[in-house]
Amino acid sequence: MITHSLGELDVLFPLFAGVKAEYDVKVEMVFTVKKIYRQFESNDFYRFCTKELDIKITNCQLPNKFDYRESRLMRHMVGRLLIKCYFKALQIIKSLFLFKKLFQADAYMHEYSNQVRSTFLIYWVNKILGRKIFVYHHGHAIDMDKIVKNPINYDERTVALVFHKHSSRYFNDLGYTDQFIIGYPKFYSEWNKLIKRYISKNPFNENIALIFSRHVHPFYMDENKYKKLLISSCQIIRKKLNNIPIIIKPHPRESTDLINKVLLDNNILNCSISEDHAAILAKSATLSISFWGSVILDSLSVQTPCIEYYIEADKFRKAEPGGSAYKKLGIHSTDSERGLETFIDSVIDQRYSPPAIIEELNDIKDVSFLYKT
Repeated sequence: MITHSLGELDVLFPLFAGVKAEYDVKVEMVFTVKKIYRQFESNDFYRFCTKELDIKITNCQLPNKFDYRESRLMRHMVGRLLIKCYFKALQIIKSLFLFKKLFQADAYMHEYSNQVRSTFLIYWVNKILGRKIFVYHHGHAIDMDKIVKNPINYDERTVALVFHKHSSRYFNDLGYTDQFIIGYPKFYSEWNKLIKRYISKNPFNENIALIFSRHVHPFYMDENKYKKLLISSCQIIRKKLNNIPIIIKPHPRESTDLINKVLLDNNILNCSISEDHAAILAKSATLSISFWGSVILDSLSVQTPCIEYYIEADKFRKAEPGGSAYKKLGIHSTDSERGLETFIDSVIDQRYSPPAIIEELNDIKDVSFLYKT
């Protein structure tokens, strides 16, 4: 069940590419959030993955907190009541539709934060049939020191698919004590082959400089620092790489309004925003710059030189007491303009070397969770 965000697909498609290369498994994705399903439908690369991996797609809206929280109806008591009644009716009708699928399936999967309004039926049927339930992260985050504020409602029948042992403590604190290490699916060789097949059919003809931005957030990104990072990134790219096209890939929850304002106010030209998949963009990039986040792994997985360029938000250490996990793993990182210039110089002079951790991440892969647990 796809219950939380479009980012789930960035974990699931690489994971199923690896699974299907070794096992004869049938997969069906049930989208329970209308907004996410529409995002999927409009994404050519995700639809390509669905076809290549022979994955069945079902649109089945269930009660969720995402579809209507920005609606005007939510501002009024009567509107909220109408939405609540709609979801109650939806729950009854769609449950009848899903029963057959759940009874026929051998295992269930959902995102680890457990959106219970959508997943309740999985656990109800599981009490009868005892099917395996697997949970997974909604992105390729490296959760080494992240603080758990609210443990997740979990069940002893749930197995957490964890990318690496360095994230095991985090999942244990969440309440997921039964874990299975799968490696980082973005580094599976089958995923890289799938990306190459897509690009061969949809070639990107020009070299680009790629910026992975992220939205302003009380813990992860202060607005003044966001503007400084974006402006200085563009200015240094222009200084070092002349008029190379700059592509900005926004965070999935980021509005493009602030990006456009910063570009306009600072007269930054030949710069555009793209919603294409991060790995597809990275494969075509001369280099990439990330404002902190797991998206940097997309560049590393396709061997594109990349650096984390990030000035910590004032409250960042309250959420990440150990600082950037990417930096701790040896991924290139800087918080200064000089450091960014030095990195770009190393790419131009062909002195750039991938971080040593990448060899380890490439070697970790175990997709036998359906059979070993």
